[in-house]
Amino acid sequence: MTGFSARIRGLAPWARIHAVASALVVASALGGCNENKAITRHGILNRQEYAPYQLPGSAVVEGQVVVRVPGGGTFYGADGEVLLLPRVTETERYVNDVVLPGKLSLPDPHMNQVRWATTSDTQGRFRFDGLPAGTYFVVCPVAWFDAAGRPAKGMALGQVSVAEGRQATVVVTR
Repeated sequence: MTGFSARIRGLAPWARIHAVASALVVASALGGCNENKAITRHGILNRQEYAPYQLPGSAVVEGQVVVRVPGGGTFYGADGEVLLLPRVTETERYVNDVVLPGKLSLPDPHMNQVRWATTSDTQGRFRFDGLPAGTYFVVCPVAWFDAAGRPAKGMALGQVSVAEGRQATVVVTR
């Protein structure tokens, strides 16, 4: 057995229904094209990886965006968008290809299958409630002035693991 059928064979029954329905919607939108590499790579194969993060949960992740700039100085990522992304293949690729090299780019829309977003307060603090247990990346676009007073920007990053019913704290930094 090859193709779509083989890919969903190992999924739970509810996940199979969701995968088939999603594939039908996407195929319909693409005019019936059944060999779209983006759909195969990003939609169906990752459903199993994302599945645990789609469940309801009682975990809490909180933290603070703190940026330490070269040449001294620390500031808080005030009033910024904070994204919580499950640590799966796609988000690891995003962190390695975009965040760590210092590029300023939000995740591609196909990574929005499962993610959480909030805004940090004036001290850079944030909180996510009702999460499933797991390991997460926390990313936040930040801007600052370097030691010479020139504007600079990048992505702050943190990683945190949290158990069901527990609370975890993370510092998101550059």
